[in-house]
Amino acid sequence: MIPSLNRILIIEDDEIYRFELSDFLEQAGYEVFQATTGKNANEDIDLHKINLLILDLSLPGLNGFEIAREVKAVYSTVGIIVLTGRTARVDRIEGYNSGADIYLAKSTADHEEILAALGSLERRFDIVSATTAWNIHSETGRLTNNQIEMSLQLTVTETLLIKLLLTAPNHILENDRIFAEIEQHRLRQMLDKRSVENVIARLKIKIAKRFGIDQKSNPIIRSIRGIGYQLNYAISIIG
Repeated sequence: MIPSLNRILIIEDDEIYRFELSDFLEQAGYEVFQATTGKNANEDIDLHKINLLILDLSLPGLNGFEIAREVKAVYSTVGIIVLTGRTARVDRIEGYNSGADIYLAKSTADHEEILAALGSLERRFDIVSATTAWNIHSETGRLTNNQIEMSLQLTVTETLLIKLLLTAPNHILENDRIFAEIEQHRLRQMLDKRSVENVIARLKIKIAKRFGIDQKSNPIIRSIRGIGYQLNYAISIIG
């Protein structure tokens, strides 16, 4: 059963679509609030104690990109799902860079997928709140969870990837930047998509085994198809 504290704000100017989605989510156990524009998004989030936002991009007044940026600047722990008819790669990249945690296309995402995406966000933000004791030493590459007093030694490449993810907007790192950074640090003479995938896959397995993490439901890094990777944990850089 979904906890009652999970409150959703839907910002969507298509009245029929908005009402149908709102009705479905209310039946699923959420408390849902609606708006046709993002003019007062932050005020609505504060007033209704919103922690999940479903956001269209093509809206009157402020567009979805602008709304997402304004919301994340003030409420970094509000999970944002962009739900839009705009499916171009450039829009998806801008959506993630603006603050979207999940980007869904209206043409393919049915209500069940939207519900699953909301559940994923809930788990992800639970992780963030539970892992504030994580840190990584920038020089030694040692990843530590002080809550359980355990640590793990990472390779130079793994350490660089974590640091790049931590400093990227919304912790989302595009494939092109990964290649450029690793080549710049001369860690590999030849780098392709498969080698990056292998490094990240091994990193996820190492961390899961060492710290007892379920990498399927709560991965430290998740793949964003066609774009790159996103870091799901709150980690501090020390040293």
